Amino acid sequence: MPDLTHWKILSGVEARDVVLAVDFPITGRPESSFADLAPRLESDYAFWQTVPPSVSPGRMGGGDYVDEWASEVAESGLTVRAVLGFCVGSVYGAALADRLGSWQGKAPALILFDPEQATVSTLHWQFEKILRNMTEILRAEELAALRARAEELAQDRQRDVEQFTTELFNSFLPIGQEALSRSGLDAERTDEMLGIFGSLLSYLSSAARLDSASAWRRATGISSASPESGLNPHRSSRGAKSDAVSAEIRFELGHAELLGSAEVAEAIVKLLRN
Repeated sequence: MPDLTHWKILSGVEARDVVLAVDFPITGRPESSFADLAPRLESDYAFWQTVPPSVSPGRMGGGDYVDEWASEVAESGLTVRAVLGFCVGSVYGAALADRLGSWQGKAPALILFDPEQATVSTLHWQFEKILRNMTEILRAEELAALRARAEELAQDRQRDVEQFTTELFNSFLPIGQEALSRSGLDAERTDEMLGIFGSLLSYLSSAARLDSASAWRRATGISSASPESGLNPHRSSRGAKSDAVSAEIRFELGHAELLGSAEVAEAIVKLLRN
């Protein structure tokens, strides 16, 4: 097994098959993660999770992410049984599955958890979620200023996703730096936290240039009951299956609970046996 830079092994070090999971894991985030799912899966395959690169918005394209992840998988010599994606990770997961399928001669299964496209509205929503998690360090006037700036940028139809994200990040930097320093963090830790924030925005926005539509149409979607998440905002009625995926399994769970649910894990084990 080669040393891995762009993947973290969650389970199954000695296995010859691997299931890959695409996500941007952050300590302390409210959503459950693939690390919560991993212990509930079977042991005859390895389970790896992406380690997104540390880079500011505008420095990498979506294809660059896929190149880094795919190259290490190819070097490992393992057979990829399935690719899983969470939220915008479903866009990268689709591209990764296509790439690995062309190498293996058989496309791995593609399973998407509340899949999201990378759009300005998605990024705007994600930014609002981030701000809600920063209420302890940002002052009310700082939160108001950042929300107003995000709304202003989101309403400008001339900006694409990457422009929106780059300008949003540049607006956040001075406010975030002041707030983190004020909270008692030293310069090194402040830079680290701002770097993580920038890397997250880069990961979310760089997926915008990847075309996932055709791969999604052969995928299985795992949907929560959260009305604003994944496929739910785009269906014609509450009981309708989304046309974006080949099959859909829906759970009466909140978006944040999907990857930590025993019920969901049982469904994934069954899918991976097929």
